[in-house]
Amino acid sequence: SEIVHVAPALGALKTVRARYPNCLTVVGGHHPTMKPQDFADPVVDLIVLGEGVETFRELCAIREAGGTDYTSVAGLAIPQPDGTLQRTAVRPLPKNLDHYPMPDRSLTARYRSRYFYLFENSVAAVRTSFGCPHHCIFCSVRVYADGCFISRSAELVFAELKNLDAAFIMFCDDHSFADPERMRTLAQMLLDAGIKKRYFAYSRADSIV
Repeated sequence: SEIVHVAPALGALKTVRARYPNCLTVVGGHHPTMKPQDFADPVVDLIVLGEGVETFRELCAIREAGGTDYTSVAGLAIPQPDGTLQRTAVRPLPKNLDHYPMPDRSLTARYRSRYFYLFENSVAAVRTSFGCPHHCIFCSVRVYADGCFISRSAELVFAELKNLDAAFIMFCDDHSFADPERMRTLAQMLLDAGIKKRYFAYSRADSIV
């Protein structure tokens, strides 16, 4: 969630909670990490702070087992009835993303025709990294990632890309080209394999130069 999504996110959760009162609601992303108090709302059960892949995996395991106590899960802020937040242990950042599972895109296949980005109507979102080594004072990334750049290997990114049908790939990274050699390796692998797609990526001008 980002700042422009706070009100819509809370509104969506209110709708869900009204229909499914016993569901577990979880929010995460940059804004909840920076200002978790903005989500201290009765419709929010758990706020994920920082990276959420391992945190969410643990939450699902507890939920599947019928548990209701999530205080053992690191990286959470848990809204309390009095409006305060109970924080669990801090979850350390991963050293890389190579241990993350490949996305199971079959779960969203029936919605694929509704995926749009700007003028593109065949889009796949791919995350190759997060964070940025620079320290721009206007950017939340330096706080969210503690000034680190944490990436997936070019080989694993290539393995994901070669199996995608979408013609347009959106890299959901904070700064895809923080490590130019990694992206140069990826580009050469794509060229060698004859994979022709179009790409969107966030980068800095000095990295491009």
